[in-house]
Amino acid sequence: MKKHPLKTNLRRALAVSLLSLVTMAVSLGPVTVSADEAHSDVAGSGETASSKPVGRYGMTPIAGTDVKDGTYDIDVDVSSQFFRIASCTLTVKDGKMTASIQLDSFSYSLIYQGTGEEAAKADADDYIEITEDDEGYAAFTLPVDALDRQISIASFSTRKNKWYNRTILFDAASLPSSALRITLPDFEAIEDGLKAIGYDTDDLDAASDLSEMKRGETAKADSSAAESVSSGSAANGSSSEDTASGSIRADAANAVSSESASAGSSPDGLAESANAVSTDRKDGEYSIEVNMTGGSGRASVTSPTLLIVRNGRAYAKLYWSSTYYDYMIADGVKYMNNTRDGGTSTFIIPITAMDTAVPVIADTTAMGDPVEIDYQLTFYEDTIGSRNLVPQIATRRVLIVALFIILAGAVLSFLTRKTRYR
Repeated sequence: MKKHPLKTNLRRALAVSLLSLVTMAVSLGPVTVSADEAHSDVAGSGETASSKPVGRYGMTPIAGTDVKDGTYDIDVDVSSQFFRIASCTLTVKDGKMTASIQLDSFSYSLIYQGTGEEAAKADADDYIEITEDDEGYAAFTLPVDALDRQISIASFSTRKNKWYNRTILFDAASLPSSALRITLPDFEAIEDGLKAIGYDTDDLDAASDLSEMKRGETAKADSSAAESVSSGSAANGSSSEDTASGSIRADAANAVSSESASAGSSPDGLAESANAVSTDRKDGEYSIEVNMTGGSGRASVTSPTLLIVRNGRAYAKLYWSSTYYDYMIADGVKYMNNTRDGGTSTFIIPITAMDTAVPVIADTTAMGDPVEIDYQLTFYEDTIGSRNLVPQIATRRVLIVALFIILAGAVLSFLTRKTRYR
């Protein structure tokens, strides 16, 4: 049977077209959709109610390693009055924390750990679904990296079909004191002290938010740099002693210098250093935000901390959360603990760089034998403010004012009784 030329040509054209499409698909790779289009709308600023700050001034993030294993009821501070949490249970296991949250309404169907803008671009698999639990509440479970830290989440409204930005904070002070391995500051005393000297604590919360953002960016940069150093060492077959901190440790072993020996000669324990950064601030005392990374995460330093300017150069007085640190090594010099009354460890060290992570070493005896631990400190120059912003100094002022009031009351009572008996 003779084949028809037109049909034969059509078959060839179709085969060639199909082959071309297959080739194109292979060259382009698989087609993926990076966002869930059904949840891509975000509420604008004009569609949301005013938010309130969460947390309290002077809070330091509390890692899971600072909380004993167990299940606890915990208070959650929320920025929006429309995202109402009925109850929350914190579960801690091997330093990892999760929060089981019950909402008092079914106004939201999804949660995303991040901003609404990020949620709108995320894949549906990244969303946390809100379901009805056995008690009839709208419930979901959220991983928690740290307590006393502001966390951005987005909630998807079932009625508006839009993401709404929220900020939440898990309050470590609401846990039983026996659940914590550390002692928290008295935030109420700090806040009362700041108000007594004329500071608006809401404004201070906003300043802390800005500093927290900067700390997060710096920590991310530090992590990238650490990975670069680690991969470089591995490529060269180097051991950990060849890293930057290892070099500092080796230098420090030979550097208990005259600078260290002369630290005690200053009335305030400050040993001047030619490597401390210059500043245009007048000599005196200020506050400055500091971020510390490294170590196990169990110990922390107070932020803001005391900034001392001496002869145009900057020094920091670090207030540790532990009593077990006996010396620090900074810029190759050993600095001894300035605390003599049994309180938490304090050190005055030179600030050798601003807005850049500086490696230091701190020696702790908490585990019995002395152990040197590597840390990185970042001081933020544009956060310099009044010395009264340092929590320890603010608390001290409250105690002084309280003592003055008590003494004044005693004198007034004495004079009143004396007048009465005349």
